[in-house]
Amino acid sequence: STQSTWGEDYGQVATYNGGIPSSTHGYTLDTQHHFTTGKPMLVCGNTASMVQETRLGRHFTVQGDHGVHYGLFPCGPKGGAMCGPTPT
Repeated sequence: STQSTWGEDYGQVATYNGGIPSSTHGYTLDTQHHFTTGKPMLVCGNTASMVQETRLGRHFTVQGDHGVHYGLFPCGPKGGAMCGPTPT
């Protein structure tokens, strides 16, 4: 897994392409991540890995990689908080 403890900004963008029957207009990953179908969304490295490297991968397109690190990603309601899934 390429997930880290903190949200890291690699300039990655994730787009939910649809395809999950109960989530035609969008997909809610957790309490902090809702993807509108077809709308690109800037995500931290952890979220990019979760939607790309799991069963969700066939429903998402992720642009970018871990080639350039821009610092901490402002995850969570206060920004810069620990980033990762908060199950719904």
